[in-house]
Amino acid sequence: MLFPFQPRFIMLHAGLAIIASLASSTGATAQSRPTGMLNIGFAHDPGADHYDGVVGARGDVWNFVSVGTTAKDFMRLSDTRGSTARLRVTRHDGAWGIAGQSGIFHGYIYDNCRCKDLEVTILDLEPGRYRAYVYAHGDAPDQNANIELHVAGESLGKKATANDGTHGYRSQPMTEGVQYVTFDFDVWRGNEIKFISHRDGSSYSMFNAIQLVPLNREADPASGNGT
Repeated sequence: MLFPFQPRFIMLHAGLAIIASLASSTGATAQSRPTGMLNIGFAHDPGADHYDGVVGARGDVWNFVSVGTTAKDFMRLSDTRGSTARLRVTRHDGAWGIAGQSGIFHGYIYDNCRCKDLEVTILDLEPGRYRAYVYAHGDAPDQNANIELHVAGESLGKKATANDGTHGYRSQPMTEGVQYVTFDFDVWRGNEIKFISHRDGSSYSMFNAIQLVPLNREADPASGNGT
């Protein structure tokens, strides 16, 4: 006599399972979307809804460094919150644009002396694990950069953008190893982060943009708190 109620029980059980699955899926999606990124652009601000970094959304907040600017002591994260990070940039006097690009990769800074490697230093970045996207290329096939990352004075290696004799750097979508390179690294309290744009195929050193995306990491042993 209980049989007529069994299908309802099965349907209810299945419905609850579907709801739980959807909730889990939604949670995973929310966690996988980068939040609180630090976006830095150089020379050219393409304007709201045109911020086309390879991570994030077009409406995210960006911090722009105009030509000649060597310091920014207040920046905002992509979600509008204030950042603890402060920025220092090597003295420079040049800015140019890349044909065929209208977003965050279009503008770049350089120095007309063509005698030094530009550096971007980030101070007081919130402790944690990050992935850096460093965009660095001029508007000629040989105007690439060999980017080096230093954390707390220690070099974590170099990676170069494209120098293949073509104008592939003008293409969309942007590709790792062509317009930008990436680094994963840990930051502990007080660490200084430095990106060096080494001249590679030409005598030009440049920066177009930098994105710092927070990743998961275990607790900071110095503070005993998660980051």
